[in-house]
Amino acid sequence: MCALRKDGAAQPYGSRPPSPATESVRRAELDRLLELALRDTGVHAGAVFVLASDRQALWLEVTTGIPAEYLAPWFGVALSSPVPVAETVRERRSVWLGDPQELARRYPRTAIALPYHHAVAAAPIGSSRR
Repeated sequence: MCALRKDGAAQPYGSRPPSPATESVRRAELDRLLELALRDTGVHAGAVFVLASDRQALWLEVTTGIPAEYLAPWFGVALSSPVPVAETVRERRSVWLGDPQELARRYPRTAIALPYHHAVAAAPIGSSRR
């Protein structure tokens, strides 16, 4: 279960207690990196998910170009879910879906939730810690 913070960001309940100072710095850095990625690639919207400490779920951490309310179904995603963002982490490879037909064929539940013409790219991003 998730809630929206006052600033519109996704905030999952439960699994990780936030340290306000640490979370604020981390979120600001992720916001900056996401903005740079969108600018450099020319896309209109993006999101960054982080792996939960139990390594069983992904939490939507930052987003741009998409209202947070629209992303409510993806605030928390089980790593076992049949959705592009979970698959890219499970399989440690990028997922590219260039058209709605491919999205519908490979991820029908996601396609129903995203009925607009768009492309989807998901890529795992790692750090020295994970």
